[in-house]
Order: sequence, then C-alpha cells, then structure tokens
Amino acid sequence: MSDYKPTDTLPYQLSAINVCLSGGLSDLIPVLCDEHFSDERALAVYSCAKQMQLLGYDVSVQSTKDFLLAEHGNTDAVAFIEEASLTPLVSPALAARALTTMRARQMASDLGKYLVGQDAAKDGVEAVVAKIMKFSMNYSVITSEQYQTLGDFMGNIDKPGDRPLVITPGLGKIDDYLRFRPGTMNLLAAPPGVGKTALLLNMAVNAAYQGHSSLIISLEMPSYDLNARLTAILAGVSAFNVKEKRLGQQEINHILSVRGEYAQTIDRINLVSPTKMQADALLPEILKWRKSRDIRIVFLDYAQLLRAPGKSEYERVTHISEVITQTAKVAGVPIVAVSSTRRKAAGEEGNPSMHDLRSSGQLEYDSNTITMLSRDKENKNILNLDLVKNRDGGLLGCSLDYDFITQRIREIPAVPFSPAR
Repeated sequence: MSDYKPTDTLPYQLSAINVCLSGGLSDLIPVLCDEHFSDERALAVYSCAKQMQLLGYDVSVQSTKDFLLAEHGNTDAVAFIEEASLTPLVSPALAARALTTMRARQMASDLGKYLVGQDAAKDGVEAVVAKIMKFSMNYSVITSEQYQTLGDFMGNIDKPGDRPLVITPGLGKIDDYLRFRPGTMNLLAAPPGVGKTALLLNMAVNAAYQGHSSLIISLEMPSYDLNARLTAILAGVSAFNVKEKRLGQQEINHILSVRGEYAQTIDRINLVSPTKMQADALLPEILKWRKSRDIRIVFLDYAQLLRAPGKSEYERVTHISEVITQTAKVAGVPIVAVSSTRRKAAGEEGNPSMHDLRSSGQLEYDSNTITMLSRDKENKNILNLDLVKNRDGGLLGCSLDYDFITQRIREIPAVPFSPAR
C-alpha cells in the first residue's frame, strides 16, 4: 500500500464515500465535485462509483471493490472502502454539507501557510496572485453550486420568473441565433484591423438599450479612445472629431442633448482599460463591478492579451481560455471575448474559420458560440459575420454595414425581390 498523508478532511471524505456506496450516490453527485476529495484514494472511489452508475452497474460496497480491482487494480482504494464502511452512516445532505465546509477551510488554511512561507517569496507576485485566485474560484465553485432536477425544471416551465436572462447583440436577424447566455464564453474572432472592437462597442450599446448593464475590459485601447468611439456611436457623429475635439457647437449641443435624454441607458455602459491584467484577476474584477453596478454581460478585448503562466503561447492561451470559461460560470454572466486570428498567407482564399484562432484549440473547445468577422473584398464598409459554432442552435451568416465615421454597425436590411417588368 502506498504512503499517504492524512488530512483534516479525511473523516468527512470517509463518511461521504460510505454514503456514496450505501445508496446515496445519486444525491451526492449534484453537490460534490472532484475538488472535494483531496485524498487520492477517496477520489478514485468516487470517480469509479460515478463511472459504474454511468455504465448501468449496481453501485455497492462489494461491487465497487470488484470493479476497482478488475478494471484498475487499485488495492489502496479498496482498502479505503473498507475503512469508510466503518464510519458512521449519515444522510447524504449532512455528508455533503460537512465535507464542503471542511474542504473549503482546509484550502484556506493551506493558502495561508503558503503565503507566509518562503515559497511565496521565491515564486513572485504573479504566482502568488494565481494561487489566491485559484482558491477563490475553487471555493466559489464548491460553495455556490446549484442543482435542479429535470422534474423541477419541467414543472416550472410555465413560470416567467424562471426564464433565463438572454442578451442579444442587437444586429437584426442574427439575434435569433447569436444569443449570449449567463455562464458562457462567446468568441468574436477576426484578423487585425477588421472591426472587432467596433462591433464589441456596438454590442455594448445595444445591450444598454435592452436594459442590461455591461462591463467593457479593454487591454488594447486606452479608455479615452473607447469613450470617444462610444460617444460617436450613441450620438451619430464623427469618432475622429470627438477624439480630436474638433466638434462644432451644433455637434456639441447634440451630444449633450443625447447625454441628457438617454442618461440611464448611457450609465449602463462601464469600461476599464488596464495597462496589463492577469487572467486570474478577471473574476474579482467582474464580481466587483457586478456588486456595484449590477452588470449582466462582460466584453473582453481581447483574450490573448491577458497575462498567464506558461512556457509557450499555446500553454498561456489554454490557461486563459479555461479561466474565462470558469469565470463566466462563477460570476453568472456571459463573457464576449475578442480573439485574434492568424493572417492568411498570400493567395489563400476564403473567410476565416475556427481553425484560424491564434495559439490554442482550447478556445475553440470552450466557447459556447464563435463568430468570425471579415471585411468584404469589394466594399470595405460591409462586414461579413459568420456564426460558425453555436451550442444552442443553428448557424448563420449575414452582412453588416460599418460606418467608419460614426463607428456604427447595423444590419443590412434584405431587399425584397422584385421581378423585372
């Protein structure tokens, strides 16, 4: 039997495994995740029990022992089952609550010991912040996990209050397909210079008109430039003139009039433009704004500019993708993240695809929706928008009108067919 170090939560893990193998597995699966089991033997038993249930096997003390020996040869886990069988049997609810609380306390204790030790000083600020954020995210996942049975869901189908919040980009017909749901990462990708930031700003304005507060996090542009472009979009004036303060008195009066008339809508748009930002700092920043301004959607420009650990760009972006996905779930908001794509080689034809995403296939895997943007070759004022991934429904392509002067992006209305006379 291999050596192991007992932990403060070991009695609670033993109790949870006993409940798990005594008919309580179905009650524990919705509320306990792998993070709750710090002991490798307990984790092996819990994972095995879930696998057996998925395969349709009867989950009991003896059947789980047999499965562990036959499929994995794990004698340590079998010995753990024997030890767990000797612990007092409690209700599934009590076992889950006790293990959740004690596991969170242990994680906090381990973090405290690390912060005051020499390893923290050697690792540096970035590694320390990453560990703190990992604890914060794991603790949030463990303590805020919610569960609803299928029967409850179907029974409440007629209650409007249970309707999930869905925010649309406000771009016409594409809204029937491209829908931003809480807890999801949604990718907006294009080569440099196509109009990703402009489209993101228009989406934020449209969300505000729908009554939703948003947070724009820009790692690429200063806040002055973003505010100038937002002002142009809202007032329909030249973005260049706003930025350069070359406005006539009539334009100034118009902007002030718009500010007064649409004050509530405008105040729903919030933005920050940090010079640099750790990926693991994304969650506390969003939670801070959600608490103070009740934000419902986050726009991130852009994903690859977040700082993250890793020896290669592939490892960095993989970490970034995982953090954005988990942050969206914990914060309970949709995150619309801009992603850069590679430039096409000379002579290479076709619009950009998911495979052109820079640096990591993890972005492609984690995203709930992926929207690719390209510029029309014949008319540079036309943007081609292609919804190439959509976990919630169908795919669609459409054309948008991009007014460079005002930075406004709108749907190009379809022209009815009229037969020639």
